[in-house]
Amino acid sequence: MERDAVRIQKLFAAQLSATDRATYDTARRTEGGAALGDVRKAGVPDALTTLFEAPYSLGPSMLATVLAGHTTDAVDALFRKPPTNESSFLTPETLVDGSKFRSVPLPALHAGEHAKGGADNLGAFSLYLMLASRLDPGDALTVADGWGGDAERIVRKSGTTCYRVALVGRTDPASGAIRDALTQWSATMPAGATTVGHQGKTTILTACDQGAATPDPPLATATFYGLALAANRDSFLAALLGQGVGVVPADCIANRTVRDPAFAPVLAASVADPTATPDPSRVAAVRQREAQITVDCSGVR
Repeated sequence: MERDAVRIQKLFAAQLSATDRATYDTARRTEGGAALGDVRKAGVPDALTTLFEAPYSLGPSMLATVLAGHTTDAVDALFRKPPTNESSFLTPETLVDGSKFRSVPLPALHAGEHAKGGADNLGAFSLYLMLASRLDPGDALTVADGWGGDAERIVRKSGTTCYRVALVGRTDPASGAIRDALTQWSATMPAGATTVGHQGKTTILTACDQGAATPDPPLATATFYGLALAANRDSFLAALLGQGVGVVPADCIANRTVRDPAFAPVLAASVADPTATPDPSRVAAVRQREAQITVDCSGVR
């Protein structure tokens, strides 16, 4: 519902006069900055703030992807049968390309362990933020795009609390990419804090509470940068689909564009101020690169 509310909000704002729109944008920047300052003062981690912000930032592109080539009946259908996982807004083409997800059994308890609480799911977006905090965000996004399902649980052993999740990709290569990325992520953690194993094509990550011994993520602003990267990518994707570009080439163009060096200044500016108007010269440079990227992606199937 948040996603559709933001879509309607943007439609309303687009109809404002230039003066009213300027007032509206100024108020959004001021109030948004103040709100972020308040939650940081309260000690709320940026990762948690980003998780709450994701449906508002990524939702409009998700709906635009569904609407491409369809009527608003397609949005109504999402209310009747809502998406069931985070890939719907992280990788919105999964709503239109026939992607299938998998049911993953809960990871097993080991000797001396007992479960704490019930079963849950990590999800594609949470996997993305976790990987992006310690790995290249662009690579993390590619890996999370291939998420196919997971199951997680909290376990206790000898007074230590651990988190364990079993994950698969939608394809065998995607499953392998998730395993490789989690192995790289695990290598940045204190010795013995995490283990990465597998059962067949299912990767199993166990991460145990190390208290103050756990180092802060090396990419301090990765959560906000990661959200901006995904939001811009998905915005490109939705626009291309709306222009009649096929799902596969549109995905190729959108991903390559946001990872192109020409886009880096635009992305950095959007992280600093999501409501700011991009510099025209930088936009022109991106469009020039996008034209070549479109040619390069034209043969992708």
